[in-house]
Amino acid sequence: WLSGAIYYPLLGCFFSLAETGKLKALMNLASPIGQAFVAVSLLSLPHVSRVHHEEGFSVASRLAWKLSGVYIAGTSLYWVVLLLLRRPVVHHLYGGRYGEIIALLPWVALGSILRIAATAQAIVLRAMRSPSSVFVAYSAACVVAIVLGVPFSRWFGLRGAVFAWVLSSAAALVGGIVMIRRRSGQARASQAVAASP
Repeated sequence: WLSGAIYYPLLGCFFSLAETGKLKALMNLASPIGQAFVAVSLLSLPHVSRVHHEEGFSVASRLAWKLSGVYIAGTSLYWVVLLLLRRPVVHHLYGGRYGEIIALLPWVALGSILRIAATAQAIVLRAMRSPSSVFVAYSAACVVAIVLGVPFSRWFGLRGAVFAWVLSSAAALVGGIVMIRRRSGQARASQAVAASP
């Protein structure tokens, strides 16, 4: 939660509630696809758990990439349509206000794609029965949000907050990939020790 919500109080503190409103207007456009993939995740987790149970840790990385591909494709399709129609959509949704956020929508799209890909990695980690690894992956996103989000928001305002959010989303994805590799490596090492005479 922190890695996505920290920017609201920062913008309100450093600038004004109007800047916070612009950020909320941007994030409202990312919300439908985010909620859709939260629902899809509820269906994905049992499937990934079953595959992991049947085939073991050897499929974890392959499964993570496959699931990420599906999540990235679905999210990208949403954003392609929204970006093509961004001017009329923003105008219709916000009654002609917030026209200045249109230029930032491609960055929000990138951050959304990265964040949802990180969600796919987290599903695989949960299937591997490693919720602590999910915590570590998202902690990386929080560190980036704090370390870069505070100065970027202070110096560059809304643009800085959006850019820091994109970097935070990338950190969550990288953290998930690293944790899957680590957990898979630990499992292989354990199996090798157990198999040795």
